[in-house]
Amino acid sequence: MNLLFRCEPAQCFLTEQTINHQRKNKGDKTEEKIVVEHSFAIYQNLLKRKKSFDTPHLLGVSFFAKMQIHSQHYLETGVDVGATPGGSVKLIVLGAGYATRLYPLTLNLPKPLLPVAGKPMMEHVLDNLMPIDEIDEIFIVTNAKFVEHFQNWAQAYKTGDKVRPISIVNDASTDDSNKLGAIGDMHLVINEAKIEDDVVVVGGDNLFSQSLEGFGDYCREKNAPVLGVYDVGNLEEIKKYNSIEIDENARIVYFEEKPFAPKSTLTGIALYYYPRWTLPMIHQYIAEDNNPDQPGRLVQWMYTRTSFFVWRVPGIWFDVGAKETLEEASRIFS
Repeated sequence: MNLLFRCEPAQCFLTEQTINHQRKNKGDKTEEKIVVEHSFAIYQNLLKRKKSFDTPHLLGVSFFAKMQIHSQHYLETGVDVGATPGGSVKLIVLGAGYATRLYPLTLNLPKPLLPVAGKPMMEHVLDNLMPIDEIDEIFIVTNAKFVEHFQNWAQAYKTGDKVRPISIVNDASTDDSNKLGAIGDMHLVINEAKIEDDVVVVGGDNLFSQSLEGFGDYCREKNAPVLGVYDVGNLEEIKKYNSIEIDENARIVYFEEKPFAPKSTLTGIALYYYPRWTLPMIHQYIAEDNNPDQPGRLVQWMYTRTSFFVWRVPGIWFDVGAKETLEEASRIFS
């Protein structure tokens, strides 16, 4: 079998001989699962031992190991036949922005905690995600200015029928000049909380009119990266967001942030699913000094490296970007 990488055995212990041995003694599905899990365990052990390793080594023990050994079924459909879907899911809520366009409303209150139709904006978001039963822990990442606001809010919020602990993560930024960016904040939470489970990421200022339980079902079925999408119905409006094209299997074939000449009215929103096997790819993205700001940039980088699917958000999705849209949101969601 031809590999796209060659690791030094002393560093990653994954050689062509090891792979061939497993291929000879295991059935295809079992073999794929073992090799992928072994590769991920190697990566985790390297981090714990603080060994230095370059990008080819990281690729070797995470992404290419998976893609080269996967069956033709995975390469054609993007469905991970070897991994076990479901299980524990961690929810990361992005809330570290400063929302300067909403000044003076957000001078002393974070945007996700602004009231919409009688309750904080973020509660609309979380209430629609709580029907996803696999979510067992919530991490809200914010900045040094608003960390206490979120801590006080978290003490009172109820996570539905299932009790889910809420942790507030401070990214230590103080204004836009030293912020980590949305992807940087995701990476911070994954590292600080030592997350090794599947992850759902959502913007704390997204408003949904319907339950997102179907998103959880779809992600469980795919066990591959998934992006929530919404049809804004206007090419001019798309220029503020991103433009996406998909194939007949709902897999992304084109993605562009802030397009100058969009071809589609379908846009990706701040709702993402990253199965645990993709976490090394997020580490790689940051390690290569890619832009850590808009979360869509991670999608743009990742969809060319592995199958990335979309899920159409039902009902109404609302993006609050100005005082006028905040007032409109209160009217729509009341």
